[in-house]
Amino acid sequence: MSNVPSNEQIQTAVDNAYAYAKTVQGGKNASYIPALAQVPSDLLAIAVVTVNGDILTAGSADTPFAIESISKAFNLAYVMDLIGMKELRTKIGADPTGEPFNSVMAIELHGGKPLNPLVNAGAMATVSLVNGSDSDEIWANMIHNFNNFANTALTVNQEIYKSESATNQHNRGIAWLLDSYGYFYNTPPMIVDLYTRMCSLNITTSQLALMGACYANGGVNPVSKKRVVKDENVSPILAEMCMSGLYDSTGDWMYKAGVPAKSGVGGGLVAVVRAKDADDAMRIAEACIEGGCAGIELTYTTPGVNAIIEKMAREYDGTDFVIGAGTVMDPETARMAILSGAQYVVSPYFNGDTVRLCNRYRVACMPGAMSIAEVV
Repeated sequence: MSNVPSNEQIQTAVDNAYAYAKTVQGGKNASYIPALAQVPSDLLAIAVVTVNGDILTAGSADTPFAIESISKAFNLAYVMDLIGMKELRTKIGADPTGEPFNSVMAIELHGGKPLNPLVNAGAMATVSLVNGSDSDEIWANMIHNFNNFANTALTVNQEIYKSESATNQHNRGIAWLLDSYGYFYNTPPMIVDLYTRMCSLNITTSQLALMGACYANGGVNPVSKKRVVKDENVSPILAEMCMSGLYDSTGDWMYKAGVPAKSGVGGGLVAVVRAKDADDAMRIAEACIEGGCAGIELTYTTPGVNAIIEKMAREYDGTDFVIGAGTVMDPETARMAILSGAQYVVSPYFNGDTVRLCNRYRVACMPGAMSIAEVV
């Protein structure tokens, strides 16, 4: 019997979460973008879109708001499909900054290179990689991508766009700084404008949930059935969200929720759950074993992955079966995986601290590497 929740059970969970969220007090609108400060702070909605295309909502799920930084996670898909994951890592990187989302210090400390595509520096550099001969053509490619994810024609919130354009001096400075170091790939003023326009797109909670469901569905929009991002690029994008999706609060989010997510200062939050639940992931693993697999890698995009690794390590202790952990982004995650029972660790990029930790535990570490220098 399947443990996958029915739509009725999901709707009950959504309704309960909405009722609880209505009681939560505190917080306030961002004021550094004046127009955002004027948005009613009592607006609230929750939406879930399944990989079957079912949409379940509570609250003001069809009220538009500015997508803001959540847009970074979807423009990233277009550029990664365009130039490939390896080239993107070479030009932008894939590491947490350890600094605020708009930090200039993070750029200066790392030779002028943006460290990941979800902070402002990396997101603007990502926009600068979108193809097109002029601003109109670049924007046409960007908005076509967003429309495919949302399965509708999105529009720019002109009030937000004008407000951000009048107050984005810091982003303009970051763009010119990146350009001076050779890590910006088009004209800074034009790209900052396009980036600001992208962040000012109007989106509803239901539309945003559908966009996230495209990642949960392996890169295919579950409503339109169109492929919106290559399957091979879904995991790297979710890995970026696991690392920096909520900036310096990402660690707290991952400990509490354990799923890739991206927040936006407009009030939105999109989270992606690829496995249905931990029990389902366990069943898939056991089916692989029954089919003759001698080993299995459980990724940290799987809900409850530590518990699954621990359970499998107990059940297959003393056998030749090998259990590994994948999408390991930092030494802290590597340590959790090893203590849970992982016999090897796989990371999409090279992290010296992760390798040294694995060496101390005498556990094999298999990082991705972009150059001979990284390997050596």
